[in-house]
Order: sequence, then structure tokens, then C-alpha cells
Amino acid sequence: LNLGICSLVLAKRCSRQLTVLAFEPALESYQLAVKNLRQHGVRVVEHGQELSDEVLKTVRMAGVHESPGVVVHCFQLALSDEDRQDQLCYFPYLTSSSTLARHRSAKDAAQRSGCFDRRLVEIFFAQERLEGVRCVRLSGVFDWIEKVLPEIRGQEISLLKLDIEGSEEEALRGIGLDLWPRLRRIAVEVHGSDALRKLKELIPEHFKGDLWDCAQELIPDHFMLYGSTSNDEVLACVRKK
Repeated sequence: LNLGICSLVLAKRCSRQLTVLAFEPALESYQLAVKNLRQHGVRVVEHGQELSDEVLKTVRMAGVHESPGVVVHCFQLALSDEDRQDQLCYFPYLTSSSTLARHRSAKDAAQRSGCFDRRLVEIFFAQERLEGVRCVRLSGVFDWIEKVLPEIRGQEISLLKLDIEGSEEEALRGIGLDLWPRLRRIAVEVHGSDALRKLKELIPEHFKGDLWDCAQELIPDHFMLYGSTSNDEVLACVRKK
């Protein structure tokens, strides 16, 4: 989620009925994202760190998912392979690089490799702080939301987008076997060639579509990994590049 830019673009460009589940573990970024979306007229359902049946029942009674357009469910949660409490390293001047504490050393390696402008590194990582965060499995969230909102149960998942600073493999392992067949497209930012190799081994075990990757030209040893179950136009332009 970060500041909600992807959700905002979807809301502005998509006129059909669409449900977005958006996750941002850092409290400050989460609050800014919710504010940003609402100020631009996007329909937001705010969940915070709770998976509350009452919130969803209110949404259902209001008929939020019955009209055309995008509805963004915002969660202040981190995706992982199990439900647990964890620690997040939050960078207030580089919020998009905030990462779970277990992946913090990768940021030091990225600094050494030249990923960040050396003139700004001290600013980027100034006032770093630890925040407690709740981690959840993506399948657990789907089980919960579809139990209370049966009208969206079983729908295909048009796109799974992950840019979660080193936790990509854990998040993918948090997807149950019943959820994988519903995935139509994948877009994952990958931090490092070793992580890319692992994901290219893991994903084909469950995802029965084409998979391809491309290097990020401006960021050393960073990649984008894409997947699609059909030759659709959504990712075709990316593949041509």
C-alpha cells in the first residue's frame, strides 16, 4: 500500500466493480494512504490491525460492493507465512524501504552496492525506529473476508502485486493451495538474484502460467518478476519491454 498510489490509479481508471485488498504495516504510512485515497474520492474500508466481522457486516448492509467502481480494503498488517507479532524497521524519510527487522541487514548491503544516492543515505535512514506489527497469511485474510462477504467468494484474483522489501517469499508461502488457482497475474519486486532464484523455483509449483523477469536498470541486483495465466493485454506491454 505505502501511500496508496497503485490503489488510487486503479480507482481512477477502472469503472467496473473491483475489490482491492491493500496492506501497509507502518502506522504513519497506513494513515497517510487512507487519507490520500479518501481525499481523492476512493471508497475505503479501514480495518487497521483487526479482522473484525462487525466492520464487514456493516459494509455488506451498506451495499458497498453492489455498485460499480473500486472498493479498497486497507489493512495495517504485514503479509507472511504465518500469523504472528513481529518488528518493523521504519524509515520515516524513506518509507517505501521500511522492512521487517529480520531483513534489515539487506538494507546495509543495498547501501554498499550503490542502490541509494550516497549523498542522501544519511537522510534516508535517519531517525529509524522499530514498530510492532501484526503479520498474517494472505489465505487467512481471504478465508475471513469471504466468510462474511459471500458475494465476493470464489472470484478470480486479477493481480497479486508484492513490493514488500524482502518478505516476498514468506508472503507467497502464506497463500493456500485453494487460492493459487484463482490467481491470474503476479507482479513482484525482488531484492537480489538469490531471492529471484528461490521465487522462480517456488511460484511454478503452484502458479500454472508464464513467468518472466527483468532487471531494474537503475537499482543494482533488483528485479521485477511477472506472471500471467494467459496472453492478456495487461502485462503484454511489460513483457515487450
